[in-house]
Amino acid sequence: MVNQYELGIKNDLFKGLLSANLTLYQIVNSNLAQTILPGSPNYNPDRPNAQELAGEVTSQGVEVDLTTKSFRGFSLIGGYSYNQTRYTQSNTYEVGSRLRYNPAHAANASVYYAFDRNTLLKGFDAGLIGSYVGGMVAGRNPRLTVANDAYRLIPLPSFFQFDASVGYVINRLSVRVRTTNLLNRLGYYAHDDNSINPIAPRQFAATVSYQL
Repeated sequence: MVNQYELGIKNDLFKGLLSANLTLYQIVNSNLAQTILPGSPNYNPDRPNAQELAGEVTSQGVEVDLTTKSFRGFSLIGGYSYNQTRYTQSNTYEVGSRLRYNPAHAANASVYYAFDRNTLLKGFDAGLIGSYVGGMVAGRNPRLTVANDAYRLIPLPSFFQFDASVGYVINRLSVRVRTTNLLNRLGYYAHDDNSINPIAPRQFAATVSYQL
């Protein structure tokens, strides 16, 4: 069962130049299946791997989004999110222990500039995108039901990534060159118990399109 509480607040500031959105939420995911423990009224020694609906995970967080319209060629998109997801009921894991794979903090900001049509650089635009991924944990949560459990959580460090792009449009033809991971930094994502993947190194890409 999932119980979700969400409060959203939107506001347009500076006569429509800046748009802001604030969201607060709490999501309770209850009735998670967990193994029935010996000593429980429902425990059957003939079925030691049987499960019961005994777990609960709660997510609490806030999200902020900012968007601007173009002002003298500049436009901005930004966002920040905070999420804390923990076990709030469990017969297997420590109550209050952090859920894996999701960063507590994440942020992004993009700045774009389009050159004025009355200049020699008309048709050109440029953008810089920055993102931050906070530290997360991988591995497996230690089990209270296993003595000297070998399961361990693996902390992964936070990282920044910057991308850049330059484009040119003339009539129906457009050309765009993009660089990802501009500073060639190393960072990691975790996806499951046995998968910790590094982000891609610096890459370059170019696209050419023509509208018929």
